[in-house]
Amino acid sequence: MRRRLLISSLGCILMGVSVFAQTRLEDKLQGVNDLRAIMEIVDQHYTDLQRQGIDRLPGEPKWKHWQRWAWYMSSRLGENGEFVDISRRLSGAHARMQHTHPVRSTVSDWSFIGPSLSTYANSWGVGNGIGRVDRVVFHPSDANTIYIGTPAGGLWRTTDGGTTWEPLTDFLPSTGISGIVVSHANPNVLYILTGDGDSNIPGGFVNDWAYIRPSIGVLKSTDGGTTWNQTGTLTNNTFYGFRLIQDPNDADILFAATSTGIFRTTNGGDTWQNVRGGKHYDIAFKPGDSDRVYATKPGGVRYSVNGGTNWNLATLDSTINSNGRVELAVTPDDPTVVYLIAGPRIDSTMFNGIFRSTDSGENYVQMTNAPNILSGASDGIGDGDQSQYDLAICASPTNSDHIFTGGVIIWKSLNGGMTVANVTTLWEDPGETWYVHPDVHDLAFNPLNNHLYAATDGGLYVSTNLGFDWTDLSEGIETTQIYHMTGVASDFNRLLIGNQDNGVKLRTANNANFMHLNSGDGFDGSFVAGDPSQFYVTVNTGVDRYWNNGLNRTAISPGTGTWYNTVVAHIVDPNMVFVGSDTVFRSPDQGATWDTLGASGTWAIATAPSNGNRLYTAGAGWFGPSPNGRVYRSDNTGTSWDTISLNPGFPSSFNKVTDLAVRPTNSFTIWASFGGFSNGTRVVRSTDGGANWTDMSGTLPAVPVNCLAVDDDGSAYAGTDLGVFYRAPSMSDWIPFSNHLPVVPVTDIVIYNTELRVSTFGRGVWKSPKPNTCSVAIGLSGSLSGDQYHEASFSISSDAVIEGGVGTWVAFKAGDQIQMTPGFNAKSGNVFKAYLGTCASGGVPTNE
Repeated sequence: MRRRLLISSLGCILMGVSVFAQTRLEDKLQGVNDLRAIMEIVDQHYTDLQRQGIDRLPGEPKWKHWQRWAWYMSSRLGENGEFVDISRRLSGAHARMQHTHPVRSTVSDWSFIGPSLSTYANSWGVGNGIGRVDRVVFHPSDANTIYIGTPAGGLWRTTDGGTTWEPLTDFLPSTGISGIVVSHANPNVLYILTGDGDSNIPGGFVNDWAYIRPSIGVLKSTDGGTTWNQTGTLTNNTFYGFRLIQDPNDADILFAATSTGIFRTTNGGDTWQNVRGGKHYDIAFKPGDSDRVYATKPGGVRYSVNGGTNWNLATLDSTINSNGRVELAVTPDDPTVVYLIAGPRIDSTMFNGIFRSTDSGENYVQMTNAPNILSGASDGIGDGDQSQYDLAICASPTNSDHIFTGGVIIWKSLNGGMTVANVTTLWEDPGETWYVHPDVHDLAFNPLNNHLYAATDGGLYVSTNLGFDWTDLSEGIETTQIYHMTGVASDFNRLLIGNQDNGVKLRTANNANFMHLNSGDGFDGSFVAGDPSQFYVTVNTGVDRYWNNGLNRTAISPGTGTWYNTVVAHIVDPNMVFVGSDTVFRSPDQGATWDTLGASGTWAIATAPSNGNRLYTAGAGWFGPSPNGRVYRSDNTGTSWDTISLNPGFPSSFNKVTDLAVRPTNSFTIWASFGGFSNGTRVVRSTDGGANWTDMSGTLPAVPVNCLAVDDDGSAYAGTDLGVFYRAPSMSDWIPFSNHLPVVPVTDIVIYNTELRVSTFGRGVWKSPKPNTCSVAIGLSGSLSGDQYHEASFSISSDAVIEGGVGTWVAFKAGDQIQMTPGFNAKSGNVFKAYLGTCASGGVPTNE
């Protein structure tokens, strides 16, 4: 039976806790430009709120978003630990690879494993979803063709109403999509505004370098998303996108709302002009009118009556006492109506309200400001909001009184905002059909059929009856953002992944279904020796033990209070487990009791497969970079430690250590990788347990190396923000190893006898055969796009067509001859190179 929906009247007044959280934190962060210093202030701020009984912990959303930002940024700093424009650094490194790398090895051939489906592993798990979706737009004449933008997995399209999905931007150097336009004049013309605006954290200096990648501008496709090209430059400053719209009458006119202003093009993107400065969250044309445009900014709304050339201040009957996010909605049912949702107030976590204009955006009346629809509570009672991260409002195209709002959950009004009722719940409820994954980034009606769509942290949902029932369309949207992955040598099918927003998932069969265990930010995991039906996971600040393939769970945290702990089970003893935090903890009894061991394991922790007593860890008091970080070794399961990062060959100044990998057949051979955008050391190796180190960076690109894996024979694999690289013991350098792998950060690597598995931050899990010997001769036909490298010991012949535009670079390498036969075509806007050289020799040839 459905629980009663709470209806709020206009006159209802709720008392909220007076919190100066956001303003106080912004004040504290003014002028602070060091990651460690920023997070010390943030952690102290939320710790103080906890002591005052104001904030919920450990899962307080705002604090968790800060920790996500910190984890990501800590391995993506500059040469001296400074903040950098991540997207431009990656794009620059990607472009340099086009000119200097053979780019991709012929022996790699990556294909997707999952998750594309996630069923429940138990009856009590909540928060199921596959991956975050930020934006949803529609084909102008086909109701079944829908486009979605994701923060780390690019642009996706369905042509059958959401039954199946296909990615359109896997090989672009920026995967965050914050705005989409399908041209009403020609639906094969697509525009995407890049950069993850919704993850942009407000707070003084941090506003300039938010979590995940900034924008690289607007990209355009004229063939339905097959190929992409960069449009004109919006700005040379670091910025983030929020919304992209098209003039209803002139398809060449578009507006982009960004963190540094509103930009307009009148020539289909060839050039852009900044028509209004400052951050703007949302923008919309008055339906059918090319002259009147509405735009929201922090704490306010503006309108233009001359196509965006000049902007006027709208009048609100109740002041939006906030510098927070404001979103808007219009409807063709009554083009004079404009809705706003704004919140929260500076002195509260309650939202400012829903506002309505009936004179085309010049004057607004507050319709309601209660209950608190920004919280996750179904009754709206209580404080809390995360509107800077997710806030949405839409109006029905057939009834201007029907509006829906999105925050943590979805609310609706059938009387123009005077009263509101919740139509989704925070968590799954047995027997209910109205669960939609929390944190709603976009709401939109498809004007062709009046279906309502919700883009959320867990995927995409649709309602065909004004929010009464919802259908999950997320199956096939393969955009899971994975922090870590672990496998089992004895069970080829078994994988455990920790995911942003979507908790912990377990794969037990040879399919794309990763069963959902529980919610939160699942981070790290480890299977129990000899019994892979048991495993440990870390989620937010906690540690859990699972058994019976996830049917049972118990919390076993040593009480570190640290976000995103590392965990590893002993390779022999099924009862022993280690947790890496500010210090390293060891439990001899599956987490019932804990010993405090010293050292630090905040960055990485690794056991030696050939020696159960040997353990390596890396870390500092926090996720930040050196000088406080160290690498440690223990030969007695953590009872005592040696600091091995001060020994000869280890860089004296380094960015965060991102991973440690031990050669399975030799516990004294240890590899370490580093994050950051530095031309210095990327990877080091020691063959004597850390007494001496050798720089193994070679010609790896100057991008973060996120993970390492070492095979029995000493072959090494490095996962970076630009793909996978491979180095055999006989090679003097690395070769790229990423054919058909999307350009997305690789976060973990698992080696099997004949196959590799990698997890990615935005495109799920992929597999490839391990390297093999070179073919004598190969022939290549068909379409070649994305990043590809093909080599043969004697000859290559090809009649292929190289296409794809931005992000495509293809190289051929042969020992004796390369022949382009009739039909071969390297299209303009793509990169192709061919050269002669010894197959499987490694190294990165120059372009000189």
